[in-house]
Amino acid sequence: SDTVDFKMCNYAFDASSQEEKKRKRAEFIKDIISMANTPRDESAYIVLGVCSYPDGRKDPVGIDAFLDDADLQEKFNSMCHPHPHFKYEPVPMGEKNFAFIEIPANSRIGPFLPIKDVGKVLRMHAVYHRRNSQNAMADVSEQKRIYEWFKGSRDLRPPGDYSDPLW
Repeated sequence: SDTVDFKMCNYAFDASSQEEKKRKRAEFIKDIISMANTPRDESAYIVLGVCSYPDGRKDPVGIDAFLDDADLQEKFNSMCHPHPHFKYEPVPMGEKNFAFIEIPANSRIGPFLPIKDVGKVLRMHAVYHRRNSQNAMADVSEQKRIYEWFKGSRDLRPPGDYSDPLW
């Protein structure tokens, strides 16, 4: 959805090459800024350790280790402006570990933009947001809605969501 995303695994930033490390960092940044730029009234969440199937089923597989919130915050240095607000929360449940990343609905600053190109993952100054269950580059009408939200608009209807019964 626009406000919840499930990831089977933890974010992993280790890689054999510098290019692969940059790509993994960029994918994490894209996930966070897409949620942070999506107009909404409530927090958005990335749930780690849950496999999500196309038919809607969820499988709580767990993660093998917890990440450090400070390390995740640091991933945004020199890659994004402004820095989005989020927090990483570990959740041990029985024999399995899970975590979630909460991205509060904070429309006082933003939109959050990459300040560098990273391969095919991030485009400098592109506005990313959630389009249903997908992280996507916003088109012109979506950008207008995002900028209006950051300016204080409370109209959260997606573009093309018409309530006129004649339509």
